[in-house]
Amino acid sequence: MLRIGRSAALIALAAGGGCSSIASQAPSGVVRELGDVIVTSNLQSAGQTTGVSGTVRVIDLPGTSDMQIQVEANGLPVGGHAWHIHTGTCQQPGAIVVPFTPVGQREGLDEPITADANGRATEDGPIPSSMLTEEQMAANPHIVNIHANPGASPGGAVACAPLR
Repeated sequence: MLRIGRSAALIALAAGGGCSSIASQAPSGVVRELGDVIVTSNLQSAGQTTGVSGTVRVIDLPGTSDMQIQVEANGLPVGGHAWHIHTGTCQQPGAIVVPFTPVGQREGLDEPITADANGRATEDGPIPSSMLTEEQMAANPHIVNIHANPGASPGGAVACAPLR
């Protein structure tokens, strides 16, 4: 997996905020420096949705084997959207390996991605190494899917980004 640099950003992990979280607004003790960017990928439309664009970044967290994901999207349908990391490709998605939002009876790790009235959304979330490691991402294709609905029955994907 190609590492493409050091992120100077700070992120408020415990605050659960989006990519646009400002470190100076976070309570003390919840700010963590991010490490190297492991993957940067373009978000693309999926299913019947058109006009989606944006960026997905996976970043390592120094001192742990966990990672952080950041999503910046444009052109999403207004409202909340479930999102997950799946095995497979955008054309052939497989099983969910990191459920950021609930799926059926399976609990989620984060909040839905919520697009504003202009279709813009930012969100970040943890990728625990117990669910997915950098080595697993490098060895097999994985994707991020943003789904049509926010709940445990998320419907089809409206956006997708490969994580390779």
